[in-house]
Amino acid sequence: MLRKIIFAITPVSLIFLLAGCPILIEPSVLDDVLPSVAQMISDEGGDLYTFSVSDLPTPSTLEERFSYTYGYMLYNTLLQQDEIANLNAPYFAKGALDANAGSAIFTADEMNRILFEVQLMLLQIAQQELEALSKANYEYAHAFLEENKTREGIITTESGLQYTVIEPSDGPHMDLSLSPRVRFTLTDGQGEVVDSAESRLLSLGNLTPGFIEGLLLMNVGGRYRFW
Repeated sequence: MLRKIIFAITPVSLIFLLAGCPILIEPSVLDDVLPSVAQMISDEGGDLYTFSVSDLPTPSTLEERFSYTYGYMLYNTLLQQDEIANLNAPYFAKGALDANAGSAIFTADEMNRILFEVQLMLLQIAQQELEALSKANYEYAHAFLEENKTREGIITTESGLQYTVIEPSDGPHMDLSLSPRVRFTLTDGQGEVVDSAESRLLSLGNLTPGFIEGLLLMNVGGRYRFW
């Protein structure tokens, strides 16, 4: 992933710019179709009867209105989650009706295995998405850095770190014994601000090698931009 970093060390300051991209997960699911006729146990006699959900009248009692509202809100909430946005609505409804009737198609062990299969599928999809994102980020970063190093004022170190001096300073030079208090701004590759702080204490031991290398190039009071 391309990391564009601006360090601005004033007596207690530092600026960072980082690149980042969201991870998108869009799992494929089965689209089996279940007829809208369901069976459940009658409250009166325990006999099975069939009905069409679409034929239900508008809910009128508080119990009916709450049941409809809760079902609507629950399902709508699930639809907002990328991992399960393609739920099969008829089977979802049948699962609720079967739970109400106390009669399940699958045993508890089978349901646990199904949930495990779904979790495994989502992990595999997430891994594939992450690998694709990593490849795209690498290609973008490589192309950007190849072009960026040819620009006026850009210095490239032996490690490949690129930087430019925004404001030079004759202040004390950074070294590994210091824990600077910094001011920073983080942005992504498109220049959007990701994070910022007016004052934050940094421990060099907790930073990445690129961050450490950049800080050690600086003097207190200077402002640098790093990639």
